[in-house]
Amino acid sequence: IVAEALEIEPGTSIKLKGILHDQTGEGMASDVFIVVEDGTGKIIEEIGKETDEILEIPIAYNEPPSEWKVNLTSSGLLSEEIIKIKVKEEIKTELINDTLFLTNMGNVPYTRILLVKINNNTLNINASLPVGGVEAYVLTAPDGEYNIRVSDGSSTSELGSTFLTGRAISLEGVSSI
Repeated sequence: IVAEALEIEPGTSIKLKGILHDQTGEGMASDVFIVVEDGTGKIIEEIGKETDEILEIPIAYNEPPSEWKVNLTSSGLLSEEIIKIKVKEEIKTELINDTLFLTNMGNVPYTRILLVKINNNTLNINASLPVGGVEAYVLTAPDGEYNIRVSDGSSTSELGSTFLTGRAISLEGVSSI
């Protein structure tokens, strides 16, 4: 079994193929039977292919970290490979009018303190989102236009500017969707 990578990022694809060599090391054309099981043992793919023909299996963006098993059978030979689905911690930030939306786009719960900058003022959000979870926060500030940025400590998202109203600079969680 030849795999493009043995550790796969969720939201990409597993790419693999079966190869056979004779005793001299020359490639042999043959049929191969491939079985792919996810981390729970569920069969994801069972397929017959020719040697050197690539099998591509898309991995969902929120596929949990796990070890997938690939078995290949050909001409009485059996080969097994383990493919690891990596941990992916990712948050998507989106500003719509005066509301900041946080969406967990990773494959593990997202628990971090986020810094929200409204112009030069910094507020904290203790984000705790399950996989696929969404939280919404209403931003307020004295009437005017403000630049909004969100940082997780390692990267910053520039969300642009929006018009805010209110008495003080603040944010209030309105929902977990």
